Amino acid sequence: MIRRENLSDDKVECKSQKIISKFLGSDFYKDNNMIFIYVSYKNEVQTHDLIKKMINDNKEVYVPHPNPETKEMEAVLIRDFNDLTEGAYGILEPLDSKSRIEPSLLDVIIVPGLVFSLKGFRIGYGGGFYDRFLERANQSKSAPLKVSFAYNEFIIDEVPTNQYDLPVDFIITENKIVKCKEHRS
Repeated sequence: MIRRENLSDDKVECKSQKIISKFLGSDFYKDNNMIFIYVSYKNEVQTHDLIKKMINDNKEVYVPHPNPETKEMEAVLIRDFNDLTEGAYGILEPLDSKSRIEPSLLDVIIVPGLVFSLKGFRIGYGGGFYDRFLERANQSKSAPLKVSFAYNEFIIDEVPTNQYDLPVDFIITENKIVKCKEHRS
């Protein structure tokens, strides 16, 4: 399998644009206002321009504010991309973490990952931040929609899972939108 860090900047940019275009054209985006999104780092599907567009479209944009000591993560509202600064892991995060929301109140959560199964399970970065965050998000009857962005070559049949892993509902790649529930029967 190709490693994500081996993707050229041009490939990352091209694939990211296709994925973001699919997201912007989807009901996930059009029909929802309160969107939590990761701030891309290195060769992840690039989200910086998407975050700026969502802010310009008057969406309520929430980004992760991780606490390295507790391994918990908060959803923090930003009103401008310049509200972000480099955090503990070298990833951009909010300067001010006062405007928080409970994850269960969000409309959409965009979840990063390294590799995904068609069932919507993922291999993350090993900290468990998103697993705990998604567990909190699922505490309401109308849990937020969980969507991941992934390069097509990082979708595989199965990934190892444990009792803490929660699947996403959809995966958007440069080639398709995967309805993960259809693969979990």
